[in-house]
Amino acid sequence: MQLLLTLASLVLVSQSTYTKKFMTEQNWRNELHNAMCYKDADYVKVLLNAFGEDENKKLIEYVMKEDEDQKTFLHYSSREGSEEIVKLLLNVVGKGGNEKLIEYVMKEDKYHKTSLHYSSLESGVEIVKLLLNVVGEGGKEKLIEYVMKEDEDKRTALHYSLQKNYKHFFPHRSIKLQKNKEIIKLLLNAFPKDEQKKKIEYVMKEDQCKNTILHLASRKNNEEIVELLLNAFGEDENKKLFQYVMKKDEDKKTALHYWSGKAGNEEIVYLLLNAVSKGGNRNLIEYVMTQDKKQRTALHDSSKHGNKKIVKLLLNAFSENQNKKLIEYVIKEDENKKTALHYWSRNGSNDEIVKSLLNAFGKDEHKKLIEYVMTEKKYNQTTALHYYSEFGRLEMIKLLFSSFTKDENKKLIEFVMKKTITGNTCLHFAMLNPVTATVETVELLLSVFGHNENEKLIKFVMEKK
Repeated sequence: MQLLLTLASLVLVSQSTYTKKFMTEQNWRNELHNAMCYKDADYVKVLLNAFGEDENKKLIEYVMKEDEDQKTFLHYSSREGSEEIVKLLLNVVGKGGNEKLIEYVMKEDKYHKTSLHYSSLESGVEIVKLLLNVVGEGGKEKLIEYVMKEDEDKRTALHYSLQKNYKHFFPHRSIKLQKNKEIIKLLLNAFPKDEQKKKIEYVMKEDQCKNTILHLASRKNNEEIVELLLNAFGEDENKKLFQYVMKKDEDKKTALHYWSGKAGNEEIVYLLLNAVSKGGNRNLIEYVMTQDKKQRTALHDSSKHGNKKIVKLLLNAFSENQNKKLIEYVIKEDENKKTALHYWSRNGSNDEIVKSLLNAFGKDEHKKLIEYVMTEKKYNQTTALHYYSEFGRLEMIKLLFSSFTKDENKKLIEFVMKKTITGNTCLHFAMLNPVTATVETVELLLSVFGHNENEKLIKFVMEKK
C-alpha cells in the first residue's frame, strides 16, 4: 500500500493529465473503490486531491457517479463503516452546494437502499449522525422522508439497525447491540414532537416478511430496545400500542411468543402485558391467547422452555370471573395436538405449574380436566404421563393421578395403560432411561391397579413394545 501511495504522489506532478487519464479509463474510479474496501482514508485523500481547485465540478460529478448497481462511493463507504472516508466524500460534494449534497446523501441504489440503510446495518453510529445532519439541513420534511425510505424488501434503516445476526458467543455482541440502540435513538429523534403520528407510523412499519422492529428486537433478546420502542407511544395512544404489540410476523408470532419462549424474559413479558392491559382486559386476553402458525400460544412456548415465572404471568392475566376463558386457554392444542401440559412434562420440573394448569378447572369442569390430562400427541400418541414416567418425576405423576376421583379408577387404569404409536406404555418409558429409572416410579404406576384387577395388571406388565 505504501508503494501505491508513492506512485500516486509521483503522478500528482501533472494533475490535469492524471485526472483526464483516469476519467477516461476508469482507473481512478477503480482505485478509489479499492481504497474504500481497504478503508484506506490516506489513499482516498491522494486520489481526491488529484483534481485541481479549478476541477471541483468534474470531481463532484465523478464522486456522484453511480455504478451498474446504481451505487455511489457513499453507499460503499457507509457499508464499509469508514467514517473518515464518508467525511471526505461529503466534503467534496458539499463544495457544490447544500442542495447537491442532500441529493447525494439521499441517492438510492437499484435495491432502493440509501447510505443510511447501509450505515445502520453496519452499526455505524457516527456515519448515521453525519448523514442525518446533512439531510436535516433541508428541513424536517426532507429528513423524515429520508429516514422513512424503504428498500425493495420494505425495510427501513430502523429494520437494518437490528438486521445483522450477532451470535451469543460473539465477543463484541454487547457493544454492537449498544450501538444499535444508539442508532435507533437517532432515527426516532429525527421526528420532532409535532410529528408524533409519523414517528408511530415509522415504528410500526413492517418489512415484506411482516417483521416490525419489535419482532427483531425480540429475536435478539434486547430488552432495552423493546422498552425504547414501547415508550415511543404516548399515553393517549393505547389503541395504537395494542395494534403494535399484536402485530404478527410471517410465522404469525407476536413479540410475546418470542419473549415467553427461548428468550424467557419475564420483565419484558410483564411490560408487554402491561402495555396491552391499558386498552382493557379484553385486549389483554386476546393478546395472551394469540396463536402462531403452528397454533402455539405464549403458554406453549413458555412451557416448552420451562419458564415457570412467565407461565404464572400468562395464567394470572385471567381474572376470577374468566374461568371459562382460562380453561379454553389451558386446553389449547398446537398443530401436533400438544397442550402446555405436554410441553411442561418434557421440559419443566416444577409441580406448582402443573397444579396451576390443573387448578384452572373448577369442580363443574371435571370432565374437561380428565380429557385434558389424557390428551395424546398427534403423531406418536404420547401423554404427559409417558414423559413424567421417563424422567421419574413422582410428584408430577401423583398430581396427574389426583385429577381422577375414587370412582374413576377404571378411567385412571385406562390412562396408565395407554400406548404410544410404537406400542410403548408409561411402564416402558419408566425404564427407558437408565439414569432416571427408579423403583419408586414403577411402584407408583403399578399402585393404580386394585386387588380385583390382577388380569389388567398382568397384561400391563407383560406388554411388549
